[in-house]
Amino acid sequence: MWTAFRLTAALALLAGVAAVAAAQESRGTAEIAAQGFYAPGGVEPVRATTGMAASFRFILPTGALLEGRAEDYASSGLRLTENYLTVRGLAAGAWRMEFSGGDLQTPGRPMDVFMPQVFTPLIRMRGARVAGIRGRLSWTGYAGVVTFLEGPRLPFSVRGPQTLTGGGLRWKAGETLEFAGQVDTLRTDPERAAARPYLSQSGRQYGRSTQATVAGQWKPAEGVRVVGEAALTTGRPADELTVAPARGNALVSGEYERGRVMARASWLRQTAGYLPVAGYFAGDRGGAFVEGRLRVRKGLEVSGSTGSLRNNFENNPAAWGFRSKSATAGVSAEMPGRVVLSGHYSQMRLESAAPGEEVSRRNVNRQVLLAAARSYGRQTTRVNWRSFDLDTGTMKSKQGAVEAEHSVRLGRWSASGAFRLNNMQGAQRRDAVFVRGMMQGRAGRMTMHAYSEVGRDLANDTLFALNQVQTTVAGFQLPVGKDWSVQADVLRNHLAMALNPQSAFVLALQGAPPQLALGGMERWNVFVRVTRQVRWGGAAPAGSAVRTLQAMAPVMGSV
Repeated sequence: MWTAFRLTAALALLAGVAAVAAAQESRGTAEIAAQGFYAPGGVEPVRATTGMAASFRFILPTGALLEGRAEDYASSGLRLTENYLTVRGLAAGAWRMEFSGGDLQTPGRPMDVFMPQVFTPLIRMRGARVAGIRGRLSWTGYAGVVTFLEGPRLPFSVRGPQTLTGGGLRWKAGETLEFAGQVDTLRTDPERAAARPYLSQSGRQYGRSTQATVAGQWKPAEGVRVVGEAALTTGRPADELTVAPARGNALVSGEYERGRVMARASWLRQTAGYLPVAGYFAGDRGGAFVEGRLRVRKGLEVSGSTGSLRNNFENNPAAWGFRSKSATAGVSAEMPGRVVLSGHYSQMRLESAAPGEEVSRRNVNRQVLLAAARSYGRQTTRVNWRSFDLDTGTMKSKQGAVEAEHSVRLGRWSASGAFRLNNMQGAQRRDAVFVRGMMQGRAGRMTMHAYSEVGRDLANDTLFALNQVQTTVAGFQLPVGKDWSVQADVLRNHLAMALNPQSAFVLALQGAPPQLALGGMERWNVFVRVTRQVRWGGAAPAGSAVRTLQAMAPVMGSV
């Protein structure tokens, strides 16, 4: 029922868009697709996720760009994925305006900055956004419900326990100087938060929090970039385990990259109140990080980094605490005979304390990686060796792996095969061997790919059972006619457990008829997508949408 309804709605939407576009002599494209993800059983019941996806994008003679998308699925009821409508390029005096509604994404900070120890995601929300741009000045405002993705191959949006309201301002003072600001307010529904407690960490739950951030970027010379950020946060604790967040947050980053040299240094302080979005944890950390890379000469490059992190600036006794220090070093060299050798060493020391614990738990990890590769003609051979040591203070373990891979390319086709031997030494020794193969290419208009990996756990060769796992993926994509295309992928996971022949021999001597096949698991996943494209009007101008709109409907004025 829902599938038929979505199909009718998608077709009606595209028909209406095409009619309006044709009446206004616009130019654009539209796409409608039927797709499904199926798990035909195994140890779990049969699951199926099916639905429709429709999208369109066209430029009107007035200079406005209208685009939208409707994508929904049926899986234990109707599941919404990505549904939005956006119009941008509307002229309002000297401003160009953008209006969006539906499923949107908004940045968590006003200015992008690359820091290896910091990850600030785009926040998904279902709501509305309005933005304007005039010359070097731009602004935006937004409000909605925070969402996150769930599901397998076809993920769907799930409403979270929070709402987000905010806005930002950005000003490019010149070619080398830029400023930005952003204010966000989060409100949490306690009932929805209690239904999904895994989305928020203990000691970091706020009924309402507000964050005001200012940032700046300066490029004083070629290859030099300096970024700074300061944020003020406030929060109302939602339970007795959460304390008011420390208000001050700051970030400083500098980088130089030119010629043979690359160097970066950064320092940050993010308290528990920094971006406390449920399911998007980003704050409660601080420390410094330095990294560099030097190309000594052609074919020889060295690199290294060091850093430290800590959390719990509020000294909350109900929150986990950690401190870490890390260091890395690497070298890569091109040897005679087109052989490339590389080595990498890394070490991390982590101390963590659970709530109420005064003694920290210590973990020290060390990893060494050596690799060699050689290309000759259309073939490449690679060999890797990896060693990983883990010391938890109470237990030590060592893991290692050796892998060899060979790949070849013939015209439109390429193939590779690899062999990997893993071993782990701790309380007992465990070994495993894996073999994998991959092939992909194009035959006519069809693009195909296949991948398979088979592994056997050798640790139980002298025990009761033998385990063997296999993963296989295969698929194709085929254009049909001018506007149609078909895509399909199949995934198979197989686990077989068989009686060890030595155990079978012992059982037979004892008069017990052995059952050689002890059990197993078989899981299949199938993905199918059929797409139809629709085009009308002339060809859309090349280049970005902003340049296209400016060329079709220039805005007069100055800042």
